[in-house]
Amino acid sequence: MDSVAILRCNEGTSTVQWYATDICAHVVSCKYNVVVNAKADLVITKTATVMQGANGLGIAGQELIYILTVTNNGPAAAHNVVITDNVSAFWPTAYYATTNTPYNWAAWSSPYQYSVGNLAKDASATIYIKGMFAINQCEDITNTATVSSTNDDNPANNTANLLTIILDQTPPEIITCPANLVEENAIEGCSTGDIEDATGFAYSETEVSLLNLSDFPGYPSSATDNCGIVYISYIDVITEKYQKDRHYNTKEVGEGYVSGTVAAVANAVYNATGVRLKQTPFSPDRVLNGLEQTAKRKEG
Repeated sequence: MDSVAILRCNEGTSTVQWYATDICAHVVSCKYNVVVNAKADLVITKTATVMQGANGLGIAGQELIYILTVTNNGPAAAHNVVITDNVSAFWPTAYYATTNTPYNWAAWSSPYQYSVGNLAKDASATIYIKGMFAINQCEDITNTATVSSTNDDNPANNTANLLTIILDQTPPEIITCPANLVEENAIEGCSTGDIEDATGFAYSETEVSLLNLSDFPGYPSSATDNCGIVYISYIDVITEKYQKDRHYNTKEVGEGYVSGTVAAVANAVYNATGVRLKQTPFSPDRVLNGLEQTAKRKEG
């Protein structure tokens, strides 16, 4: 007669041996190994010491610390847990720590892995990875961290992606530039040229003249002698120092005059006539029309 018993085996390999005795007291036996592979379920998350909503927030030329946390949801302990995060694309030199009280920094290099070992059910492990963004890092970064284990068969939550938004908050180096540092003629040309262009835009340029450039000598632009520009023998300019490895290498000298010049002309016309013109060019006909409209409103 056969009999069946329920066996409960622990995780790992267990040896089971059966014995049978007949009516003549003869005993026979057999044994076999039972291998129990209990499963774990690891979850990894990745954040940064500075966050903007769900994204990390980094500053060009400064350090940031990523925080990687692995949690074992069970039901069994996780074996041979390994955390991987390759940051070499944006941090050629990086460091990691396993505690933040204080940080015990060590080099984080290829293969960019940290072996946690075994992780009990409901237990967590955290590592910290830091690096410095290049001063010319201007693109945002998406980075991926992963976790693996020899007995985790649910890969759906073994990956964590984090978008890091990169800002450039390095203040520009302001210097005073006399003629021996900045080409005086270039500054003078840019400054007066933009004032001339803006004055022409305010007084005489129209959509028709902008579209018809076949008669360039007759183009209704202002010249230096009718812009009221006063020349000085020495130009002292406050500007940003040229910085080759920053985001924006080119610097402007005269473009800033354009918007101010047009506004100044509009205010001058208003102060002189009481007519507020909001469309260029501020031609005599438009000023006259504005005066007539003002007179009609007063009569009415």
